[in-house]
Amino acid sequence: MQPPLSPNAHAPGPAARTARRRALSLPAPVAALAFTGRAFTGRAFTGLAFTALVFTALAFTALAIAAPGARAAGVTSMGAMPMGATSMGARAAGAPPGVVVHRPWLRSIIPSRPVAGYFTLSNDSDTALQLVGASSPGCGTLMLHRSMNMGGQETMAMVRSVRLPAHGKLVFAPGGYHLMCLQPTAAVQPGGAVAVTLRFSNGDAMTATFPVRNATGR
Repeated sequence: MQPPLSPNAHAPGPAARTARRRALSLPAPVAALAFTGRAFTGRAFTGLAFTALVFTALAFTALAIAAPGARAAGVTSMGAMPMGATSMGARAAGAPPGVVVHRPWLRSIIPSRPVAGYFTLSNDSDTALQLVGASSPGCGTLMLHRSMNMGGQETMAMVRSVRLPAHGKLVFAPGGYHLMCLQPTAAVQPGGAVAVTLRFSNGDAMTATFPVRNATGR
């Protein structure tokens, strides 16, 4: 006959209790991922593992949420348009000949955290262009970024330029190319709008108004 189990046999150890306290102090999406990771691995996240988990969770929370509602808002919904735009898009201020911006918007998920920007450019001219940078008074820094899936892991990287083909399109959308707005100002919150300037390698620049929406694209 086996001896009875101690009342503390299944009690969490110090590492698990520490991980739980840390997770509870995090934003809800990050805490959820921390508890999910423990449920799958049966191990508490501590030290470097916990730090890596937090940064991974924040990255996914801020940039890799591609919910159907957000995709619909960013790709199929006409939403608010820049500077006299119609449902078919419009020339933005200073746009290169033949270049039109469609459905620009910024996604703000957690206040003061990095914000992602999406849009589509169409080029009806005979000349290909290189998009090389972006800036906005609503961002401390605004960069060109790309999300990629490498070996089953989502990664992000800054890119120096992106090609806009002649008689073609360039799409910045969840899961692919996007703008990365660091240190967003108070103006970058759902319901607001900020100006964004896109710069090309030939010296041209175009400015459009980007409405700010929440995680679901509303």
